[in-house]
Amino acid sequence: MPSPSPTHAVRTHALAKSFGAVAAVDGLHLAVPAGSVFGFLGPNGAGKTTTIRLLLGLVRPDDGRIELAGHDLHRERAQALSGVGAIVEAPALYPNLTGRENLRVGTHLLQRPAAVVDELLALVALRDAADRPVRGYSLGMRQRLALARALVGQPRLLILDEPTNGLDPAGITQMRALIRELPARFGTTVLLSSHLLSEIEQTADHCALVDAGRLVYQGPLDRLLQRATPRIRVETDDPGTTLAWFRERGFEAVADGDSVHALADLDAGERAALTAALVHARVGVSGLSVDRPGLEALFLQMTRASEVPA
Repeated sequence: MPSPSPTHAVRTHALAKSFGAVAAVDGLHLAVPAGSVFGFLGPNGAGKTTTIRLLLGLVRPDDGRIELAGHDLHRERAQALSGVGAIVEAPALYPNLTGRENLRVGTHLLQRPAAVVDELLALVALRDAADRPVRGYSLGMRQRLALARALVGQPRLLILDEPTNGLDPAGITQMRALIRELPARFGTTVLLSSHLLSEIEQTADHCALVDAGRLVYQGPLDRLLQRATPRIRVETDDPGTTLAWFRERGFEAVADGDSVHALADLDAGERAALTAALVHARVGVSGLSVDRPGLEALFLQMTRASEVPA
C-alpha cells in the first residue's frame, strides 16, 4: 500500500545556524501544514532568509533536522528536494530568451510536456507577452514569469522569499491572487516569507512569527489575530471629558482628535451598556465602534521591533 501523504510539507526540529557569534536560527521548530499558504514573518534580520536557505539545502545547519514532505533533507536529499520549487531574491531568468522560451527550458530539464507552457502562461497572465524577450519585461512581469517557471515541475512545496518586493500596487495584487490560488488549483503548499505584514494578512491562512532566529508564534493566522485586544472608538464632542471618564474607570485610553480610543474587548451587550453609561454621565457621544488591530500592531507587540524608538 502507498504510504499516506504527510500532513506537513515542512517540519524542522531544533534547527540552528550561526554565523560567527550571531545565531541566525536558534532552535527553530517549524511545522508547515500541507496545502496551506504559510506566512513566514519577521523583521529584517530575524533569520527568515537563512531558514529558507537551510530548507533548500543551500547551507548546512549547525544542529537540528529538516523534513520536506516527510523526507529527511540530510539523509534523503534527492527525494526531499524533488518536489520543491523556489523564488529566492531576484528571479534568475534568461533575458535574451522570450517568456515562452524560458518556460520551455524548464519543461525540457524537468521532462514535462510542452503543453504545460501555455497553461502556465495563461495562469500568470503573460500569454500576450509570451513571445517577447524577457529583457523588455517589467519587474512585475518578471516576477510572474519566475513564478510560472517555479511551477513547471508541479512542486508540492513552493518557497517564495519576498515575492512582491519592488512591485507596484497592481503587481502586488496580481501576485497575491496567484499565490492564494495555488493550493486549490495545484495542491501546492506555499511558504511565503515576508516582512510586509499586510502581505501575509491578505494572503496566508497559517503563519509563523520569528524574531532573532526564534519562534514567537506558530499556528492559524486568525488565531494570532484574536490575540489583539480590540479598541473601542468613541466619537465625541468633548474628548477631554470622555478620556477622563475612561481613565477613571481603569481603561487604557488615548484621545485622537474628536475620538477617544480605549482598549477593551466588549460584546454587543457590553458596548450597549457602555454607551448608556456615557450618556448617563452626560458625555456627548455621536458614535461608538470597535477596531480590532491588524497583524502589524500585533507584530510590534510580540517582537523586539516594539522596543525600537520611533
